[in-house]
Amino acid sequence: MNFVSPERWIWAAIAIPIILLYVLRSRLRKQTVSTLLFWDELFDQKRYRSWWQRLRHLLSLLLQLAFLSLLVVALLDPLWSGQRRTVRQIGLVVDNSASMSANDEGSDPGVTGPTRFDRAIDAAHDVVRELRDGDEIALVTAGGTVRVVVGMTDFGPAIRDALELIEPTDGPTRVPEAIEAARRMTGSLERRNVIVISDGGFDDFESLIASDDDVRFIHVGEPRDNVAITRMSVRRSLVDPIGYAMLLEVTHFGDDDVQCRLSVDLDEELVDVIPLSLTAGEVWKKTIVGASEAGGRLRAEIDINDALAVDNVAMAMLPARGKIPVTLVTEEPSLYLESVFSAIPLVELNVTTEVPDQSPDGGFTVLHRGDAMEEKLPGGSVLVIDPRSDSKWWKLGAVIDGAIMVTQDKTSPLMPHVNLQNVVLPGARGLEMTDGATTLVTAAGGETVMASMVAGEDRVVVLSTKLEDGDLPLRIAFPVMMTNAVNWFLSRSGEIEPALRTGQLTKVPIDGKIDDPWTWTDPTGNVHIATTVDESLLVGPVDRVGTVTIQNAGNTVKTLAVNLCDASESDLRRRGEAPIADTAITGSGFRSMWFYLTWIAMGLIVVEWFLYQRRIVG
Repeated sequence: MNFVSPERWIWAAIAIPIILLYVLRSRLRKQTVSTLLFWDELFDQKRYRSWWQRLRHLLSLLLQLAFLSLLVVALLDPLWSGQRRTVRQIGLVVDNSASMSANDEGSDPGVTGPTRFDRAIDAAHDVVRELRDGDEIALVTAGGTVRVVVGMTDFGPAIRDALELIEPTDGPTRVPEAIEAARRMTGSLERRNVIVISDGGFDDFESLIASDDDVRFIHVGEPRDNVAITRMSVRRSLVDPIGYAMLLEVTHFGDDDVQCRLSVDLDEELVDVIPLSLTAGEVWKKTIVGASEAGGRLRAEIDINDALAVDNVAMAMLPARGKIPVTLVTEEPSLYLESVFSAIPLVELNVTTEVPDQSPDGGFTVLHRGDAMEEKLPGGSVLVIDPRSDSKWWKLGAVIDGAIMVTQDKTSPLMPHVNLQNVVLPGARGLEMTDGATTLVTAAGGETVMASMVAGEDRVVVLSTKLEDGDLPLRIAFPVMMTNAVNWFLSRSGEIEPALRTGQLTKVPIDGKIDDPWTWTDPTGNVHIATTVDESLLVGPVDRVGTVTIQNAGNTVKTLAVNLCDASESDLRRRGEAPIADTAITGSGFRSMWFYLTWIAMGLIVVEWFLYQRRIVG
């Protein structure tokens, strides 16, 4: 027979004082009495039962020693022969995703108390305490990323110590992937036992527990109502160079109506406060617009005390906008062009009559009524208005009589919010563009009036019309079109560096050398060596909400926001009922032997009490 805890034989030493108590006799005390009449009669009665009295004492001793023996053997935890032959390999999966940080039932919302994760750790310790001699166990976490904390081992204390070091994350649940990782560490299907401790906060929970016979769930947590920011998307305005638009989505996962406030701030300067009144299951959406030249951290927060706090906040990083140098080359002053470019934020306008050889870095050149384009067209980004001669990119046609614009390419980034249909452009001339050009605006006769061209590092936009002879400069479409040109020349599509999601691996474009040492720092302050792929960095997975900084040679290059924004994690309502997991499965088909030994010992002590300790009258 094998024992799980042979060191507990020491408890058998209790038999020594029990035997001594039976062997030792108390010394009789002499006492003077008035008569022996009654004592003689009593001794006569005792004399007939003396053999029974001696037998009762001996039987009591034997019963108590048997009781002690059974308890000691139960403490040794003996194994059935079947248990020894079929030991278990247990894959213990602990869910430490964002939803596991929710306060469990009985805790007031917003007050620190026992969480689902705390319950899960307690349940995991119960599983470890049920380990048998020869059993092996591995510990896997399933929050944000799947992590094998301890490989397959028969040393239970290693698992207990590792459980105390596990921390909850803000990442999404990866229970299905963790189950597969636990299965790969087991030797055979017959010995495999995967025990999952989770709140079931993932979409395929019901199908998983219905299809997997080797998986047993321990369900923690009670259903709770929760309000969460489930989406935050921010982009630069296509019209305002310093503007931005933010789409916010707030979802109420609950059955009762709630009221709360949504506040938005930029670098702790209040932008907007929106009162919310949400019905059961309501999804609220709104686009909030603003402007910022300096950029900063844009933060949205729900003012509510609910079961889960991490999904009440979402952030985005607005990059600062630098100055845009624009060189306006014109032989005669152009009030319209000077006014429209001076009104665009961030534009630094320089008016000259000399055509530069190269457009300014980070900016572009505007040529107005230029001659000899073949010779004077500068390199880089160039906007040509009312050209007077041909160039390597186009050839001028005849003047169009009554040039009415009928079609435009609305898919081009140069045309958003611009409507030139039925607009008359006096003096417009047809353009015959070279291969690779994009026609933006055409006249009623099919002539190209406005086009764009990208050739390597060069970007060209040409518009063949006389601004002073028509009403185009007086229309709102003209400044919008010029603003679109600014964004297009600088490759500004309006998008901001996207916020990361917890548990997500993201490619971040970089401008520095790939061979330079790149690192990134997560929200907890840990520094990671970045992997470079195709002029991009691989950042993540990040398992905490906050900000990530990217460094090149020790200098911070970018700062990215990390949000949860996961409806599956924020929904704290139960997805299905998991079967109760029996963590004390022994492989022999019976309960552990200590269970039966304990009950037999209890029976013996009852017999001993009945035969000896119970008083017999008569």
